[in-house]
Amino acid sequence: MKKQDKRILEYDMVRIIAVILVVIGHCLYYSIFSYGGGVTLNFKLENMNLLTKLFYNLTVLLGNIIYTFHMPLFIALSGALFKNQLNKNKYVNLKELIIAKLKRLIMPFIIVTLLYSVPIKYISGYFSNSKNIFKDIIIGQLLIQGNTHLWFLPTLFLIFIVVYLVINKNIKKQYILLIFLALNIISNVIDINIIYRVFHYLIYFMIGFYFEDKRAIINDKINNSKKINLYLIIGLCILICFNFINFDSNIILKIIKKILDFPLALIGISITYMLCLKLINKKGNINKYLETINKCSFGIYLYSDPLNYIIIFLFNLLLSKYLSSLLGLSLLFITRLVITLFASIGITEILKKLKIKYIC
Repeated sequence: MKKQDKRILEYDMVRIIAVILVVIGHCLYYSIFSYGGGVTLNFKLENMNLLTKLFYNLTVLLGNIIYTFHMPLFIALSGALFKNQLNKNKYVNLKELIIAKLKRLIMPFIIVTLLYSVPIKYISGYFSNSKNIFKDIIIGQLLIQGNTHLWFLPTLFLIFIVVYLVINKNIKKQYILLIFLALNIISNVIDINIIYRVFHYLIYFMIGFYFEDKRAIINDKINNSKKINLYLIIGLCILICFNFINFDSNIILKIIKKILDFPLALIGISITYMLCLKLINKKGNINKYLETINKCSFGIYLYSDPLNYIIIFLFNLLLSKYLSSLLGLSLLFITRLVITLFASIGITEILKKLKIKYIC
């Protein structure tokens, strides 16, 4: 019998927090338009009273804060877990890695895109203004030039390959980090999304990768620090304050925002990890509800977001006159959060019971 790998509880907690942030983040957009289609909620800001506008602005702020770091957090976690696997002599060659990641990442990307995400988007009117729906599906969804929540999978697949090749070239760590940081900076001028995302996120993957070997030392420092709560508060305040600033008002502020993207993401990753470690040390385990999210995390990621399109479609159809009210916006958020989270868990549990591989 194969010996089961010892779980790293802090990584489990990071995964749980990260997937919850993904679900919440996906519940906070009010319109999305990109290559091949889009959706928007039928409400008008000018029809909102002061309290409703406050709620709307708070949800936008929360969404901005989450998007500052939640995907870099996921990528960094992937890097740390990859290093942990390599330390156990997994993926002895590139061919083994590619085959494993094709099954784990590319197969679910193609299957869920074509059989789940695209049909739901079609029903909800995402492609209603499309002039060539097949072209928009291929370029927008499968080649991720449009809006697709599944961009993470092919991006991570390519990152695994790049990192595997790089670490076997005996290049010094500092040089790799500098090169990947440079790629992160220049990624902003790249229009091909898959290349942009690989360049943008390589640095976060590598940070997680190198973090894994120092994890025990860093954990001890965090656990022995008497200022951990202060660090958490300061980090959170920094994220909140910088997301209050309108960086789109002029070109100088836009450049400043691009410069700050990386350090702000690191702050978000750091405070999330410290919080997760604090939670693990306090409880010593993960309760059954969070453990369900952990076990279903991949399925939650695959199946939660497209449900937002259906909910937006139904609210526009049935409750559009209430969407400019506090009650309407609150109900919309709660509905999206509850349905997308629990329905995606339900779908995942069903697929697991049916023993369907790769897509749960």
